[in-house]
Amino acid sequence: MQTLNNSHVLKIINKILVWLTGFGLLVYFSVTASLMLYSRYIADDYCSAADASRLGLFRFVWYWFITWGGRLSAVSTDYLLVILGQKYVGLAPLIGLVIWIGINIGIAFHIIKRYRIGENNVLFYAIMAGAMIVYFLFQSLPNIPQTFFWFSAFRTHSLAVIIFNLFIWVYLSQREKNDQPVWAYVLALIFGLFNGLFSESFTMLQIIAVGAVIFLEYFIEHRTERRTTFLLLGFFLLGAVFAFAIMFLSPGTQNREEFFTQQRTILGILNISLNGFGVFCRSIFKGIYRSLAIFAITLVVFLVGLINPRRYKGHWLYAGFFMLFGVSMIFLSMVPAAYGMGDFLPRRAFPIPIFFGFIPILAAVYLAGQYFRPVKHPLLLDGVFCVLLACLLVSIIGNTFAIADHKFELA
Repeated sequence: MQTLNNSHVLKIINKILVWLTGFGLLVYFSVTASLMLYSRYIADDYCSAADASRLGLFRFVWYWFITWGGRLSAVSTDYLLVILGQKYVGLAPLIGLVIWIGINIGIAFHIIKRYRIGENNVLFYAIMAGAMIVYFLFQSLPNIPQTFFWFSAFRTHSLAVIIFNLFIWVYLSQREKNDQPVWAYVLALIFGLFNGLFSESFTMLQIIAVGAVIFLEYFIEHRTERRTTFLLLGFFLLGAVFAFAIMFLSPGTQNREEFFTQQRTILGILNISLNGFGVFCRSIFKGIYRSLAIFAITLVVFLVGLINPRRYKGHWLYAGFFMLFGVSMIFLSMVPAAYGMGDFLPRRAFPIPIFFGFIPILAAVYLAGQYFRPVKHPLLLDGVFCVLLACLLVSIIGNTFAIADHKFELA
């Protein structure tokens, strides 16, 4: 009887903590969104706005293509500077943040409903899961204003991640369908092409990520019966490869490389990339509240895998693959900057390794949880969830105050 009473009390505490966490996330994102009020033109924004206004969209894109590089999607997005003006330039990252949260809520809803992770309150669980994932990724940024709310940094790195996140949602929703219209393949090709023309680091990781999905789906899972879904992935990958070729062969890329005349040796590139990997890790795990958020959400994902029915054979192998893949993607994101500039990947570009690295790592943690035998002591599980939710709530409060006080590491 005492055990039942304790379990009931813990469930009530858990429910209270869940609602407090949800409210805390709402406050966190509201305070974060208020940073749009401080958005203004900085550095390159002035030049981009002036050139885009003077030349018009198409001439402006062509001008940058032949003089400085193949980031055609990033440059074309600069035309928003002309449309919005300095007064409303903060709307772009604000809308991007709202869309990013919405996309992840949609992905979480699809996964929860399909695998019946939560029989009741599916929408509530999806909202919580989607918001927590974005919080996890967003709080990992070394400097939120300079990384996400500076327009030039946002449109080059964060926007590409958000659009790729949207592709994941579309792919998951279409994954079980046996047929696709022709226009869907054309759209996938355009999707991959446009999204691949934001930055060199993103383009390379996008190709590897989609290639890995194809490998897992059709060579490991043997889902060859879903031919149309395979074609959807294939056309997206083809568009991404075209983007990489355009970026690499751009006359502007050759011109830009003349400004970085350092010797490019394999050992030199690897050394710079390895040092950049170290800088990335130190910047991510800097600060008690940021580290607490990563710790709490990672263990929550592990426990979700622990209490859910096992759905994968050989999941410990998958867990190892995803963990290695995530770490490798973080390292590989450093290579283009090391090759092209002989320097570390700038911190404003960290949304790329954060997304491509941490999402596979979280998948590995979930599968690792499935590897262990389910815990048959609900009292223990409820107690652990209480502790983790309390840690998460503390991290949200601390990070919210840090944003409100504008306490950030320089990017």
